[in-house]
Amino acid sequence: MLIEQTRITKNLSQIKRETRVFFQEKKIDFSKTYMSCEKNREWVDPTTTKKVLYEILENISYKPENILIDCGSGLGYVLYLSSFHFDKTIGVEILDDIAKESKKNLITLMGTDLFQKKIEIIIGDILQQPPTFFDKGSIFYISSPFSTEKEFDLLIGKIYESVKRIDRDVYIIYYYPYFKNVLKNYSDYFEFVKELNLIGDVLIYKHCKK
Repeated sequence: MLIEQTRITKNLSQIKRETRVFFQEKKIDFSKTYMSCEKNREWVDPTTTKKVLYEILENISYKPENILIDCGSGLGYVLYLSSFHFDKTIGVEILDDIAKESKKNLITLMGTDLFQKKIEIIIGDILQQPPTFFDKGSIFYISSPFSTEKEFDLLIGKIYESVKRIDRDVYIIYYYPYFKNVLKNYSDYFEFVKELNLIGDVLIYKHCKK
């Protein structure tokens, strides 16, 4: 059974207690440390992600049929939370062992049938995905998966080309926006919507269908 979803106004300490108890019961550890693509130690805090994601969703317009693409999906917690709001979510993770751990955790939480219906995990480099892959997305969630500005620019360029090819409403959600200046180069298509000062800053950009 999935965790009952609540509004972001719920007290954060209560969210942390509920999440910790739920994961202990399921013997799931989303808050383990792991090696990132840049080979730096990173800490994954599911309660932080929950609070951040819910506030993001409060500040965008979306429909269940929209597809959220998590660009660097890691252990899959954003995919899990997104599955409550979207019919389909897609994660791309370059590290094979992390992607497999993610799949295992999500199947434990959701069951095989619901996982296969709601979530797709692609193991590989998102920058190597074909153009048709980007055409699927309505919301691109980017939590600093790159160590260089050039790589981030390549990703935004691929989203940009997709929107030029297939005009539609598209959001870019940029969490920990280290290379935010890159988005100024695409201001003809992506308009700045809002900055959220959460546990790390979040920038929201949108392209509106013309």
